[in-house]
Amino acid sequence: MAGMTETEPLLLGDEDQIDRTVRKAMGADRVAMDIESNGMFAYRARVCTLQLAWRDAAGRTELALIDTIAVDSRRLAPLLEATSPTKVVHDLAFDARLLAHEGVTLRGVRDTSIAAGYLGRRATGLRSLLASELGVQLDKELQLSDWGRRPLAIEAVRYLGADVEHLLALDDLLWAEVKERGIEDEVASETSYRLRGAQRPEPETPPFRRVRGWDRLDPQTLALLRVLTQQRERLAERDDVPPFRIARDEVLVIAARKRPANVSAFHALLPGKRSTDEVARELLAVIRPGLEVPPVPPEELPEDPRLDRQAIEARKHRERRLNGWREREAERRGVDPQVVLPGHCLREIAAREGVDAAAIGAIDGLGEARAARYGEALAELLRTVAETA
Repeated sequence: MAGMTETEPLLLGDEDQIDRTVRKAMGADRVAMDIESNGMFAYRARVCTLQLAWRDAAGRTELALIDTIAVDSRRLAPLLEATSPTKVVHDLAFDARLLAHEGVTLRGVRDTSIAAGYLGRRATGLRSLLASELGVQLDKELQLSDWGRRPLAIEAVRYLGADVEHLLALDDLLWAEVKERGIEDEVASETSYRLRGAQRPEPETPPFRRVRGWDRLDPQTLALLRVLTQQRERLAERDDVPPFRIARDEVLVIAARKRPANVSAFHALLPGKRSTDEVARELLAVIRPGLEVPPVPPEELPEDPRLDRQAIEARKHRERRLNGWREREAERRGVDPQVVLPGHCLREIAAREGVDAAAIGAIDGLGEARAARYGEALAELLRTVAETA
């Protein structure tokens, strides 16, 4: 099967084995890394396995599949927190955020998904890139497995090895093209920006504000949604499952609006998203008392975009002008528009008025190379937009 190693990979769960693996990997110039979690099955996701691949002195690829349920992931900190060797990952945000939650600060990263995007690849998922760039087809069957269960079947362990062993070859190909196009600084700046974002402590957000559609509810209905989401969180933590496995967001929104009185009425809210009778009863138990809860106060309500429509239109106009400039510059250089100006930087610049080159250069994620190349041009563009508004 494509993507399988020639020998059966083993899941390492012994501290001495892990320490030896770290020492060996530290001698490589690059180490490919991937992790699997149980986020689809547990209330609090954790790193369940961590896969490494590197090349030895003879150029042979070595694999290490580590059981981070048996051994604390912090055991790998000497490798993962070092700036060298380079850790090659794909889509760093998930891995870096989960490792940060477990006390490991990932450093020295190169991300094949960022490189692919900056090279103009439209499909940047790992499986798509391995197929298009290397002709490797990976099995998707085990992608959504519960990686927290033990023991893992041999098929699951093989999958773990296949998921990481081709990352170095993909990085070889993509990074050579990045260097050929002279966009190493831009890719590195974007990688650092995303890594900082992934490792930044997440703000405390009330559960009801994470529900899609919460900002379209009136204050009294929103108060009931808050009660329902609090109950869902309690049930999810009790059963150690993600909240969506208790009840989907859309079910809670409809329940807050229609306020069903019994189990049958609750199930009828969204038949295709049915919860168990027990869950239905436990959510119904908070609806009646939830109706007595005071409405959500104005300071907790979403801002009304109509309150400053002129400012919003001015920002959108700046975004359009910046995007037009970016497209022209990208065409002139023969690069992807993100290389010229990442979307998050474009939106940050458009949100400001009267900024100069120094202020633009200080925007997180822009990077020194872009600031030096485009700072004055962007400031001049914004001045022109302001004068012609």
